[in-house]
Amino acid sequence: MRLKRLSALATSAIIATGILVTGSQAARAANPSTAEMTPIGQRAFQEVARCIESRDQFNILYVVDASSSLAQSDKEAMRAQVLEQSIGGLVSIAAKKSVNYALATFGTQFTIKRGWVPLNESSAQTERTWVQKNIPLLKNEAGTNWLLALTGASKAIAASPSSETSCQMIVWLTDGGIDMNSKSGDVQALKAICNTDPSTGNSGSGVAIVEDLRKRGVNLIAVLLKNEEALKALPDASRGEQLSKMSFLKSIAEGEGQANATWFGGTSNISFGCGTSPIPKNQAAGAYLEATDPIALLQKFMMIDAQIKGCASWGLAKDGKFTVEPGVAEFAAVIPTTDWRLTSPSGDMLADWNGPSGANHIDVQSEPGYSRIAVKKSALTNIQWQGEWTIDSSIPSLRVEPFFCHGLSMSLGSLNLVAGKPAQISGRIFREDGSAVNLGDYASRMLSVTALDPVTKEGKGIAVKIENSGAFSGSFTPITNASSVDFDLTLALTSKKNHPFSPLTRRFEVGVKDTSNFPSITPDVIKATDLNGRNARASATVTLVPSAKNDGKVCFKKPRVDQDPEPSRIKDYKFSKMPAGCVDLPAGSKPQTFPVEFSTSKAASGAVAISLPAELTAKGETGLIPQTATIQSNSIRRNDPPLWLFLLLLLLGLLVPLGIIYLLNFQGSRLHLRGIQVAPSIPVTLVIERDFARLVRRAIYGDENASGAGQLFKIEDWEYLPPGANAARSLNLGNGIRIDAKPPRNPFGVIEAVASSTGGSLIVSSDGMNDDGTTAPFSLNPAGKWLLQISAGAISIGRSATQATSFDGVLTAFVDSRSGLLEQLGRDMTSTIGGSEALQLLGKWIPVQSAQGSGSAGGDPFSASGDSDLFRPTIPLPEVGPSTSFLPPSSSGGNSAGNSDDPFAGL
Repeated sequence: MRLKRLSALATSAIIATGILVTGSQAARAANPSTAEMTPIGQRAFQEVARCIESRDQFNILYVVDASSSLAQSDKEAMRAQVLEQSIGGLVSIAAKKSVNYALATFGTQFTIKRGWVPLNESSAQTERTWVQKNIPLLKNEAGTNWLLALTGASKAIAASPSSETSCQMIVWLTDGGIDMNSKSGDVQALKAICNTDPSTGNSGSGVAIVEDLRKRGVNLIAVLLKNEEALKALPDASRGEQLSKMSFLKSIAEGEGQANATWFGGTSNISFGCGTSPIPKNQAAGAYLEATDPIALLQKFMMIDAQIKGCASWGLAKDGKFTVEPGVAEFAAVIPTTDWRLTSPSGDMLADWNGPSGANHIDVQSEPGYSRIAVKKSALTNIQWQGEWTIDSSIPSLRVEPFFCHGLSMSLGSLNLVAGKPAQISGRIFREDGSAVNLGDYASRMLSVTALDPVTKEGKGIAVKIENSGAFSGSFTPITNASSVDFDLTLALTSKKNHPFSPLTRRFEVGVKDTSNFPSITPDVIKATDLNGRNARASATVTLVPSAKNDGKVCFKKPRVDQDPEPSRIKDYKFSKMPAGCVDLPAGSKPQTFPVEFSTSKAASGAVAISLPAELTAKGETGLIPQTATIQSNSIRRNDPPLWLFLLLLLLGLLVPLGIIYLLNFQGSRLHLRGIQVAPSIPVTLVIERDFARLVRRAIYGDENASGAGQLFKIEDWEYLPPGANAARSLNLGNGIRIDAKPPRNPFGVIEAVASSTGGSLIVSSDGMNDDGTTAPFSLNPAGKWLLQISAGAISIGRSATQATSFDGVLTAFVDSRSGLLEQLGRDMTSTIGGSEALQLLGKWIPVQSAQGSGSAGGDPFSASGDSDLFRPTIPLPEVGPSTSFLPPSSSGGNSAGNSDDPFAGL
């Protein structure tokens, strides 16, 4: 290439003063900040990220300039280190997906140097060693044949493994403009590449080489090493020629841009389109990156990795100082010197060029003249890690550009799409390390969900509701002739100081099927028993429902713990007693139930969410339906006294140790209310039929459920507990109801909670009731629990009536809003209360006088002696159930105050 030959002397002078990679520290300040990427470039990386998420394989081809002038322009062979680092970055993708890589060089010819190699941790190290050894030697070709580079790359990527079903990306690295050894050769080459005349910008009638790549779904990332100092050293005419040639590379990658056509006889600023421009949405976009020296080139390749992860640069670290804000899970940077020290906000020196100083979550990769650092902490939640960090150096105005990552990912819940019928869609934003998500850590969050046409890739946005916990939901109706739908999810976040992260994008392809032809797992959300203390074990029941039409199978995959109050114990979980492999389900057969047990040796308090992924297949149907059931459990930390303390009791006596244990129990007797929402004072009616009871919502004036079509709960019933309520010893719910966490009288007993009622009311909870009816056992973690309060006076009146079958009362319920949407939690709670053994027991404990008997039943209204007096009413009652609104008739013998705004009026 002519520029390289003419600038050899200037480049040598630059290298001698240390601007590139020789280690001259003062020269490192010349590294520029990363320029903001264009929208089409951002789209290219979003497409790559979406594709990697939705497909099983990623093929990447590196095309590297190997012309002779590289001996001067890259004397320290930085491009070898850049490529070696980039290949190493693919290992994290290879841990989840199949990754294949190849490397080719171009100059006057195109040569495959490394054929398609499957990458894993072992093979990646082999390839990195090969690159470090051989790339510095590849600098003996003359010319820069862009046309040959792209035609060769097109053939090579087409020959990649499973190319038609894989994600495909070409990373094209060059350090100068097109050079075909003649102006006419340059013109013809650009016409073939872009189907556009470089002198006028007019399109031709042929097919552009780049458009063929885009139609095949290949994302082209062009990286130009543009040596500004070398360009300045050239004569004016030669510098103008090279600037003109270089200016066309951006349009080749991104489809359009402003180009300098003076070398080709045109003007200095023309609009140049390369292929169809702008690039249509059903073609793969490209990106153009520009670096002024090899260190900046390394930063550009770092940007490629950062963009795929959803990370972002917020500018240079002024004076080596930068701030880590809440919501940042990781940051990384290239430090262009060996003279540096990394200091945390608390003032601790955590790393230098030699590596980390014993601190966890810090990775340092040092090469001669520079270091690449990465700091990773679970959302950097340690308050000592949030705040202002410093990279100290003796170099004035050291230019370091950190990349900040939020560490989030997204998943789409199992969808059963049927053509022409509305369906609920839902999903989760979650942290990749398993810790809980709080979107309140960000100044703004916007999630867009788009259902795409499978051909045009055009689509319509879907309105979704997103919670702070990361859960989101909406609705969607596939068109009548749809066989599949692509869902594009894009999450845009800004930090607390309104710094934007790069958009996080994912694409999910969902088949549209007749789900009645397939078996299914029910329900989608499965409630498990609690995990109590250390070495805790919990269980749940999974039900498999066969299709009535086709034989089918449910094939289970490995369960995954998605949320835990202490993410570090996620790896500690063990699963047992669950279906292994595939379960055959003949058409029309009975549902099959299977137990699932899981355990952990460590104690913690909070919500646990476990995904149980499976694939559903059916005889005669092509493809499968993925379904993921969610198992939810409460983990409760118990204060069981350790063995050493018990032995100490035997040695030292009882009084002092027992007092210590009592104090420990007293300290631990607290309610676990974080994230809990409560629905207080829901007016309800208890309907008794022989030995079982039903609970329905009582309609009052202005109640939207007065039509009788509602649930026990409405979304406006739910409200957060007052701030500071978490870890309280007691909770006053009003209406004379309170919950108290009490230490056990037996110092070795279990800490429990008790719900109590005053004012002559009967109280029953989801955990049962006590003999006198004024108290009921309750859970320290009330998520999914409920309390029912009924006036004892109303029950006494009912016993003296001849047709007393219903009693008005007040229902209070609790849910953990982090475990799902309030609407679904309300429906789950309705079903749970409807099938409660506690209500059935209550139906037996409340005696009612027989219609044929005479006189009062007498006795204690809470005694079980009246069981023989239970009767079925002679006046028919309306059919009611747990999800039916019911206004009892005034003649029923129950409370006649059903239309009062006061839920306790008339009790």
